Amino acid sequence: MDLKLAQYKALTKYVPQVGDFVVWHGWFTHWYGVVNGLSDHTVTIIHAGMPKLLFTMDPDEMTNNTQKIKIGKIRGSKGSYSVLQNGVWYV
Repeated sequence: MDLKLAQYKALTKYVPQVGDFVVWHGWFTHWYGVVNGLSDHTVTIIHAGMPKLLFTMDPDEMTNNTQKIKIGKIRGSKGSYSVLQNGVWYV
């Protein structure tokens, strides 16, 4: 049986879609997010410190935890962003 643990592609080839799961790691903090909006050069992401919090927040919390990020910033990051899209990790 030939099972793959995970599939991956280069983050530079990432093309955003609504529903993508995003992980951001800084030096001392991190967050998990979901892409909920797209424009020509940015994505809108709702994020939280833990996946459970991400999926259980109320609408006001969603508004307070939403940010726009340039797609080029994600693609050009040196390991701070990872994205899961349709079973493929972009790293």
